[in-house]
Amino acid sequence: MTRKHPSTRTTLSVLALTLLFASALLHAGPLTPPAGPVAPTLKTLAEVEPRIAINATNTPGDNDASPSLFKITQPGSYYLTGNITGSSAKHGIEIVASNVTLDLRGFEVRGVAGSLNGIRVEGTRSGITVTDGSVTNWGGLGVRLIDPISGDGEQHRVERVNLVGNTGGGVAVGDGSIVRHCLVRNCGGSEGIRARGTAIIESCVLIGNSGNGIDVGVASTVTNCTVSECTASGIVADDDSTVTGCISRDNGGAGIVVGTGGTVRACTASFNEGPGVRVDLSGIIVSSVASRNGTNGFQIGTRTQLTESSATENTFAGVLASSHCVIRGSRFNANGFFGDAAGIHLTGEDNVVENNLCRGNDRGLDVDGDGNRIESNSCSTNGIGYSVNGAGNFFSRNTARSNNTNWAVVTGNVLFVVEATTAGIVVGSSGGVSPGSTNPNANYSF
Repeated sequence: MTRKHPSTRTTLSVLALTLLFASALLHAGPLTPPAGPVAPTLKTLAEVEPRIAINATNTPGDNDASPSLFKITQPGSYYLTGNITGSSAKHGIEIVASNVTLDLRGFEVRGVAGSLNGIRVEGTRSGITVTDGSVTNWGGLGVRLIDPISGDGEQHRVERVNLVGNTGGGVAVGDGSIVRHCLVRNCGGSEGIRARGTAIIESCVLIGNSGNGIDVGVASTVTNCTVSECTASGIVADDDSTVTGCISRDNGGAGIVVGTGGTVRACTASFNEGPGVRVDLSGIIVSSVASRNGTNGFQIGTRTQLTESSATENTFAGVLASSHCVIRGSRFNANGFFGDAAGIHLTGEDNVVENNLCRGNDRGLDVDGDGNRIESNSCSTNGIGYSVNGAGNFFSRNTARSNNTNWAVVTGNVLFVVEATTAGIVVGSSGGVSPGSTNPNANYSF
């Protein structure tokens, strides 16, 4: 075998490195810099962060008819660099352009005695967004994004903002707006959160505000909000709105109010001075709880449906219903305990009441209207099980047990009541006796 001399291997290695370096030069381009001064190739700060700081240079305020500390006059994205302290007889940040985003960056916009609104628009503006900070102690509203004269404005967003101690209210937005993850506490005015028109209010907490907690326009959605200790009603939503997964407690008016065609789903209303949940007309209440309210637990207008819900220890009726309503699969316990009321109180006609439990009420089921259908309900341990003063009502397969008076029914109704026969011991696969009738429409006392 022939061995290569070490010098041969060295020569080959040097040649390979030379070829590799030459190839790198070909790919790297010319080493001679172009003529002229050297220019930077990195992005500017404005290109990396294309936003404008709120300060006296970029957004100076003014002393016009609506004076402000800072004023945004052009569309764009703005941000705070520190806390802002207000001044008497001035707004904090005034916005006179549409399509503005204001990032508070965790800082506080704080008012003083005699100050005006914390953040507000002038004129009819759209597309205003305010996020991530606190707006506190202003003499007017914390965030007002509707025109102060016309009340117009639309498509606003307020998210993750704490609004505390503002004398004129918390938030006011226009049609098509969204308010999310906000805290509104101890604010004055007529509403904690107000939406003039259709809006989405989601995951907000409102405590101790004047007026209504949340007040929204037609076709709005209020979801997963908690409202307590407001001087008027907790949540008020106009026609065709939906309130879902909300808690309304200890408010000075109703817990939850929705207009015609509204829906209340999986909500809790308790300790309110007015009714727990009120639906005006043609609405739906499902899987909700009303307890210990100052008047009725549920108060429902014509053509409203109440299902799979519970009303307990309300001062008046568990549910007060007008005409053409459906009340099904619900529980009514200890209502009218402190007053003259019933678990279910029907004041109108042609209602359908099915498969409900009424227990421990002043009256279990009170029927003052005519032509109602009452089927498969259970009334027990009430003062009166079934109190019927209307005419032409139809009763089928209902039971009454251990009420002070099981049945108190005037003439002119359709019902057949049987005092049930009780069975002896039943062991094994057979036994017992008929309850006393084979009539499929019989009602039973036992």
